Amino acid sequence: GWIHVSEGRVQRGSVGIQKEPIVISESDEQVTVTGRLSEFNLSGQGSFRDLPDVELRDLVVDSMYIEPFVINNAIINGKSDRARMQFSVESDELEGVVEKRENGVWNVHLNRAVLEGDNANWNNRSGHKEVSEIEFELPFDFAIDSLTWVDENGNFEDYGEYRFKIRPDEIGIRIEEFSALIKGINVVAEDAIFWDRLSNITSFKGGVSGQNLAQVLPLWGYEVNIDSTSFSSSGEIEWAGSPLDFQFKNIRGEVTTSITNGRFLDVDQGGGAVKLIGLFNYSAIFERMQLNFSDLLGKGMSFNRVYAQTMLNSGLLKFVDPMIVEGNSSLIRLTGNVNLNSGILDNEMIVTLPLDKSLPWYAAYVALANPAAGVGVLLARRIFDDQIESLSSGRYSIRGTLSDPVVEFETVFTAEAETSNVAN
Repeated sequence: GWIHVSEGRVQRGSVGIQKEPIVISESDEQVTVTGRLSEFNLSGQGSFRDLPDVELRDLVVDSMYIEPFVINNAIINGKSDRARMQFSVESDELEGVVEKRENGVWNVHLNRAVLEGDNANWNNRSGHKEVSEIEFELPFDFAIDSLTWVDENGNFEDYGEYRFKIRPDEIGIRIEEFSALIKGINVVAEDAIFWDRLSNITSFKGGVSGQNLAQVLPLWGYEVNIDSTSFSSSGEIEWAGSPLDFQFKNIRGEVTTSITNGRFLDVDQGGGAVKLIGLFNYSAIFERMQLNFSDLLGKGMSFNRVYAQTMLNSGLLKFVDPMIVEGNSSLIRLTGNVNLNSGILDNEMIVTLPLDKSLPWYAAYVALANPAAGVGVLLARRIFDDQIESLSSGRYSIRGTLSDPVVEFETVFTAEAETSNVAN
């Protein structure tokens, strides 16, 4: 190829690497590069700072290193000058555009990105930086339309789409305007996600939402133990480490969850976050009550709304206020703690049913009031008619574990007593 140098500066030219150079116009004022490189190491923007104006035309790079990733079989097109740059990249792992604007902000918009093998597990790669050591000295805007992860067995998993902005901070990194759609779950940050590198703590304020949990849970590898019309959770949480170190069992903070119009299904429990969503196999709990709720349960316990305000502390879930499960003719309130790591339960549940669905209460009341009089529901109605008419609720203690709850009946009481209790 050839290069024109004037006053000690490269003005224009055409270079072919393992290939004939491209014929350029006399009006072109850049160095045009084409051909093939076996590898190229791109760290920060140092490789561009001292370059003349450059145009890349179908430049093939077999292996391009952008710490901590490796991009293979890349075809690059675009231009760069001292003020800005814009390149399109098409490779095995990604396809998109990388642009440096005149204001110094880097914009990365990927139509697709694939993390495979070592690229998907960069923390474990020898000779590469840990995530906590990665420097973001310059502002970046990111958009990923489709992210796919390929495991060691060659299985593909869709990890959705992302939008966010990275802004360096004196003591950490801010991730602004974060939004994502991941396996049926919408994630939106209300404020900037902040990673304080001095304390190595990441804080998040925002929420997640979606529609039918029966469709979402299998995408995350869980059995379907609940379906719904919609669900949402919001709160302020934090965890040790960088934003990439997020694990459900390690978060601390308050979370409010709401689920509408669905059913709790009789299946084995999953783990992690699904325990917060489904919490219990309610069918198993009712079976352990030794009372007949078959008309309530049917093919699963239906509900109009589930609402819970919880405090999370490294795997320990505490109900700030009673968790409420509202049905057409039933109300369940749950208090206490759940250890999401061990599955150990320490809870109290109050079940409120209307009279036509509370026949089991009659026998329970008779047994409590006078065991010798337990001769059946009809006799109980005659003997305790006034009292039974006002009965509405039963209280149970729940111990054991999420997978094997131990339910013990404590007492039944009237709606009036319950109202008085709440008032007090």
